Amino acid sequence: MVEWKQVELDLAEEGYSDFEFDRGETAVPGVSGSWLVGRIKREGRLKRENHPFRWKVLDSLPFGTTLPTDPEYAPDSVRQIAEKYGLDVVIISGGRDWVRIALVEADSEEKRQLGRNL
Repeated sequence: MVEWKQVELDLAEEGYSDFEFDRGETAVPGVSGSWLVGRIKREGRLKRENHPFRWKVLDSLPFGTTLPTDPEYAPDSVRQIAEKYGLDVVIISGGRDWVRIALVEADSEEKRQLGRNL
């Protein structure tokens, strides 16, 4: 069982104080069950200078913002907190200066398979 308040406190200690707890089913792939979601500034690994060349080009065009949704582009501190609690990182959406990111429980199908194998 995930201690969501502790995860939220750990995120706040790293400077990400606007994460909120939610649960249920969503249309966002990878986000269902229980999760913390927040909006963070695009900085560090979330800025285009750390992206592959094609993402840099697309992100620099004036008609929109493009960013890869691979969890490896999440800030290291967020990824480390997720790993500490066995959570997955999902980049939900983004703008030129912000990204909505969620820390979610591991896929329930994976949990069911694990339960069958015990």
